Amino acid sequence: MEFNLKLLEEHAELTLQNALLGWKIEHYEALITELMSYLCEEDVLGKQYVLQYKKLKNMKMGSVD
Repeated sequence: MEFNLKLLEEHAELTLQNALLGWKIEHYEALITELMSYLCEEDVLGKQYVLQYKKLKNMKMGSVD
């Protein structure tokens, strides 16, 4: 019984950590998107950075699936 309680507590803690990490990732991605739109407006090098970021993100997303 004690083992089950410990597992439930650990599951709850990990679920909370997962939710917080998900929120942080979404927040940082929103900031990156805002920065990328600014870079695209400013210069050609910024556009290259944005294209490289999008390519890397697509590769990452492909590896997750």
